[in-house]
Amino acid sequence: MSDPKAVCIAGKNRIAIDVLRRVRAAVPAGTTLFAVANRTDDGQDGWQPSFRRYAEAQPDVTLVGFDAVYGMEELLFLSVEFDRLIDPARFATTRLFNIHFSMLPAYKGMYTSCHPILNGDEATGCTLHRIDRGIDTGDIVDQRAIAIEDDLRCSELYLRYLEVGTDLISSNLQDLVAGSETSRSQPAKGSTYYSKASIDYAALVIDLNQTAFRIQRQVNAFHHRAYQLPQMFGEAISQIIIDRRRSTVRPGTIVERSKDEIRFASIDYDCVAVIDRFDTLRKAIADGDAERCRVLISAQPSLLCELSREGWTPLILAAYAGQAEIVSAMLDAGADPNRPNPKGTTPLMYAKDAYLRTGDTDTFRRLLDAGADPFARDMYDKTLADYAPDAAKRLLA
Repeated sequence: MSDPKAVCIAGKNRIAIDVLRRVRAAVPAGTTLFAVANRTDDGQDGWQPSFRRYAEAQPDVTLVGFDAVYGMEELLFLSVEFDRLIDPARFATTRLFNIHFSMLPAYKGMYTSCHPILNGDEATGCTLHRIDRGIDTGDIVDQRAIAIEDDLRCSELYLRYLEVGTDLISSNLQDLVAGSETSRSQPAKGSTYYSKASIDYAALVIDLNQTAFRIQRQVNAFHHRAYQLPQMFGEAISQIIIDRRRSTVRPGTIVERSKDEIRFASIDYDCVAVIDRFDTLRKAIADGDAERCRVLISAQPSLLCELSREGWTPLILAAYAGQAEIVSAMLDAGADPNRPNPKGTTPLMYAKDAYLRTGDTDTFRRLLDAGADPFARDMYDKTLADYAPDAAKRLLA
């Protein structure tokens, strides 16, 4: 089969951007690149970057409506988090593929970052499959497994899906472009489907008349700061820790309560609900209260790995604010000096912004001394020096 004359990436978020970047690097010269953004993509970055905005900024990519690609015969169509059902009969091409966030045939349909956690699974995965007339029923081209640890939350699982899904397409891209991929039909055994009605996110309630493990999994499955946090006993809950003490009172009964934790009974073992303190930490950063930040991080070290609704880590928040002492406290507590936001913007890039506002180099220097990479590239393939060449020369001198 000959190489396609055009490739279309349809979808959203960082996975659509990364797949587009890898396709651009892999296809023969002269291949036309198209992008179709989801209907909900308004061109504004949120906790995930806007695919529409990224595609519009690429001179070699044409952003089109979905129906514009129907009649293209020599087209490779890649769906990655696309928000519309695809009817192959409407396409002139048969080279239609989708990335689905599960190990098909399990978990067809919706909320695949939630259901495997809720159901107590030890693993899930990503599937590259052909698109047919069904819902995630097409022949499987390739798959990758993803482990589900007991403390893995749905927001973190989603980020793993994005990374593994991108790599899955990348590793099969040469065959997809050449039309030499192979596939196998999905078995009936193990096939499951969940519709949009399977979870009512407007009325989430944690069922406390359950085992400790099931309660922990419920909290993990519904913890996604960009959308919602689990609520228990009138508090937003960050995580559930299972105690080894057997419960001796009715499930859901509070056994002990402190400022940061609530111990309660379950069907079998006591649980400790950790009250979410991310907003408290964020305020302490804004106030420049380094001691308060140290206390919060010491009590809840997992706060350092949290993402704000904008996709920023606490270290990024502190770096952008130019809070050098708080940055040092976070680095001492184990914060990763190179962990970027979903757009690839690093803490050092944000520290550059603080320097441009204040002229103070202290925050930038502390990140550099901790191993921050001054040459890291974001999703636009730009480095710190590309955004502020004069400042970079002074800061890196």
